[in-house]
Amino acid sequence: MTTASNSADPSGTPSSGAAALRDDLAALRQDIDKLKGAMGEFGRDFGKLAKDGIGEASIKAREVATSAYETSKAAAQSAYEQSRSAANAAGEKVKATKESTAGSIRENPFMAVGIAFGAGLLIGALLRAK
Repeated sequence: MTTASNSADPSGTPSSGAAALRDDLAALRQDIDKLKGAMGEFGRDFGKLAKDGIGEASIKAREVATSAYETSKAAAQSAYEQSRSAANAAGEKVKATKESTAGSIRENPFMAVGIAFGAGLLIGALLRAK
């Protein structure tokens, strides 16, 4: 069995194919080393860009969240104040209606008893009809 380094061409000189193969292999190793370097730079650059992008996205997200919180807080405070105002107004109306009804009953006690009697009869008839 002969190897490429021991073979000879027809003129009797050692084959230049083995030397060419060694040169190609050396060039391939250099290309691989360059590729490793380029990939390392790419990784570092990509990592830096990703880190910067995440930092910017984080800042933007924090700003949006803060703005949403402040807007929600203001809306909730406004709704609370409006509901409190409406509840106070309703309470005042109920109080005025109660006082008005009590005054009407004091002024016309027999009419109040007649209305209550009529309402009782009506409710009794409705319940009996079922």
